[in-house]
Amino acid sequence: SVLGLACYPNLVFTLESDLAFVLMFCGEGIADDWDTDRIEALYARAGMPLLVDGDMELDHTDAWTSRNNATLTKKTTSPQEGARYLEVAYNGSNYPGAQQNVCKPGKYYRVRGFARGDGVKAPYVYAGNGVTPWVGTPTAEWQEVNATFTAPEDWISLGISTTTVAAHGDFDAITLVEEEPPGGLLVDGDMESVSTGFWMSSANAVLT
Repeated sequence: SVLGLACYPNLVFTLESDLAFVLMFCGEGIADDWDTDRIEALYARAGMPLLVDGDMELDHTDAWTSRNNATLTKKTTSPQEGARYLEVAYNGSNYPGAQQNVCKPGKYYRVRGFARGDGVKAPYVYAGNGVTPWVGTPTAEWQEVNATFTAPEDWISLGISTTTVAAHGDFDAITLVEEEPPGGLLVDGDMESVSTGFWMSSANAVLT
């Protein structure tokens, strides 16, 4: 038998094996209420993909929302993986995209997969509020997507960078997972700040 959740349709467990895994990660009471916070914690800790139809294998685009009037189509011409990919095409509005509302503002994510342009305009990943985790090149060859970002909004969009001409971008095998930010709970744990202002000296240590 299979256990699935209506609010997370791509999260499916086989009762024989995965339920114990769920209980282990989510704690007591999970079998009674399946609340959203526990499920999101499971996704984050297990590195489970958040996107529905990220592999683009469904024969429709129902999982994706058109952004900026984009025309969304599933195509079968030379996919990167499987049988289908998602084409995002210009339809009269700037920066068209395919969007899913699966992020939490302030959380840290990694997006992976493949994208290609149409030979003129480049594909990109946009997270809102000026945050563009990844920008490809216009080449019509598949390019690897691998980028991290802190979400400013509750959505992510796969788009094509065009403002004046008809264009399209293709996306395939896209995954989005929540990760621990660099340094974990520490501020400036990656030591990339130009100063030591986030750190306090202990035993009169000199910090540089």
